[in-house]
Order: sequence, then structure tokens, then C-alpha cells
Amino acid sequence: MALEYLSPSQMNMLWRCGEQYRRRYVEGERIPPGVAALVGTGTHKSIEVDLKWKMRTGELLDEQQVADAARDGLNKAWEEGVMFLPEEKAQGEKKVRGAAVDQAIGLAKLHRGELAPTIEPVALEEKFIVPVNGSPVSLLGYIDIREPGGIRDTKTKGRAPGQEEADTSEQFTSYAHAYKAQMGELPKKIYMDCLVKTKVPKVVTYETERTDQDLTVLQARFNQAYKIITAGLFAPTLRSNWWCSPKWCGYYDTCPYAKGRTSLAF
Repeated sequence: MALEYLSPSQMNMLWRCGEQYRRRYVEGERIPPGVAALVGTGTHKSIEVDLKWKMRTGELLDEQQVADAARDGLNKAWEEGVMFLPEEKAQGEKKVRGAAVDQAIGLAKLHRGELAPTIEPVALEEKFIVPVNGSPVSLLGYIDIREPGGIRDTKTKGRAPGQEEADTSEQFTSYAHAYKAQMGELPKKIYMDCLVKTKVPKVVTYETERTDQDLTVLQARFNQAYKIITAGLFAPTLRSNWWCSPKWCGYYDTCPYAKGRTSLAF
């Protein structure tokens, strides 16, 4: 297949499950996002609006404006399609949607109150398309927040993921690669700001960095991903992996490699 670029999210999906990648990016079978993902979408929209205003004026929006942006961002994404878990179907769409809006608003207010005052953005949702040594395709992505000398990325999580996720994230290594390509040096720090959806939401920030050796590893993995994709050799994930389930994969029920399915169905 012809490729122009690869993104961190594409590579993550390829490493997680080649069959999932094939269905999404080769066959073009798009599965709507789940409710949790849409909560993240609404929250991220509010952060973007709030920090854009700060870049323009030096001030943050008031709390109600941030809440409105989170609500509107989630509702807009919801209208484009959503995938429900069985327990969410049992609750009914109206109840699930209301709870999702409330959660997005709560996380948006949390960010506005605790994180936004400390952030000094110089660019938001900054698109990059940069070359990778040894590959005919480019690396494409978007950096959430760029500050003087550093990068920030915001995640909405059900639990705090731990320092290891920040230290090994291929997404963050991709950001560092793009930053160096554009700025001529590595970012001094990368921050992963997690808005954790506990009963009382909280902020957990992990600080990490990348070296030139990390970029060399990214280059090797990127080039291997390109070879796999162009060869059309999409290996399925192990059935024992937790994400290989109808709860976490929208392709599960029609996957030839999932439980109880033994024949290919192309």
C-alpha cells in the first residue's frame, strides 16, 4: 500500500494489533470512539480554548466559559458517533451522555484551576510533518502544548498510569524528534499531565525527557513499521492481551482471530 506518512497513533495501533491496524487504516473501517474517549475530546477542547485565550490576553477564561467549551466539545463529537459498552446500553443514552458531560466539565474545571495557571503556552495543537532517516515517508502528528524549551501533553485517565508510561511513550519520543527537527535541539522536558477520573478527580504530572539514543530507537521502530505495512504482514495480537475483547476493541465481533473464530473472512 502507498504511504505518505505515519503518525504516533498509527504506530501504537500497529504494535498493539496488526489486524486492528489493517481494518482501520487499510480497509478504512472506522469504529466510533467510546464514551471515555469523548470525555477526553470535550476536556481537550476546553483546554485548547482556555490556553488560546491565555496566549492572546495573558488571562484565563472564567470557569463557566471553560465548562461551556467542554460541554460543547463533547456534544459535537457525540453527534458524530459513539460506541457504547453493554453496561452503557443498559443505562440508556440520555443518562450516559449526561454523566459524560458532567465528567468532562469537572475535568475541564480541574485543569483550569490547577494546571492552566502554571502553563506558559507558545503553541497549541502544533502540527508537524518531519522526515525520519532511512524512510521514504514522514512522521506526522500534533503537539498538544509547546512551552519555552518544553512540551506538555494532557491525558484523561481512569487511574494514574505511572512514570514508566511517560518514560517509554513512543508518542513523546515522536514529539521530541519533531521538536529537534524544527528547533535544532531536544526539548529540555516533556510533561504528561494526567487528569485522573477518580471519585474526586485529581491531577498527576509526570516529567520525562528524551535523548538522541531514544530518537535512534524511534527511527528503527518507524522504519520497521513501514516495512510491515508495505509488506501487508499484519500480525494479530495475542488473545490473552486485555485489549483483545469486545469491551476494548470494536472489531472483536468480526475479527477472524478472536475467540471462537478460526477462519479468515476478507
